Amino acid sequence: TVIFRRQWTSSQGTSSQLHDALTAPSVTRRSLLFIYYYYYYYYYYYYYYYYYYYYYYYYYCYCYNRTDESDLLSKIK
Repeated sequence: TVIFRRQWTSSQGTSSQLHDALTAPSVTRRSLLFIYYYYYYYYYYYYYYYYYYYYYYYYYCYCYNRTDESDLLSKIK
């Protein structure tokens, strides 16, 4: 099982700053929905990208192993 965990960067602030922004009294329902959907689609894109990368890496290893297997068979022959 491969688990990827999102890391916050300095440009995005800390997770506590995000929590403070979401729970501030001045935050309206509309801005909360915007922030929620923004991060939802950001995470969706992020994990889709890593799923594609992991699939490519798996396929590459599979082809690499098949190549090794064919080389081994040729040596046996």
